[in-house]
Amino acid sequence: MTLVNTSSIPYALTSVSFNAAGMVELHETSMSGKMMQMRRISQIDIPASGSVELKPGSYHVMLMGLDKGLTAGTTETLTLTFSDNSQKTVEASVGDLSE
Repeated sequence: MTLVNTSSIPYALTSVSFNAAGMVELHETSMSGKMMQMRRISQIDIPASGSVELKPGSYHVMLMGLDKGLTAGTTETLTLTFSDNSQKTVEASVGDLSE
């Protein structure tokens, strides 16, 4: 998912909600020597007139305590909340986790 900010004001993604998850966190993946680490972060900054990509090995949304299994090829609805308290509902495709 790519978050695009077309305004002249920087924003941040501050939270994501998903009804079928007990907890949703924003995470960042980084390398420490030869060890890959994930850590929870409070927000993902989106620069003015810029964008940020959420992808494996970088920023991502971690869904935990799922009420149901997710099926590859389906879509699920997520609600994104930003630093100005605005919200956007998006449809996210469920990928094949074995890839």
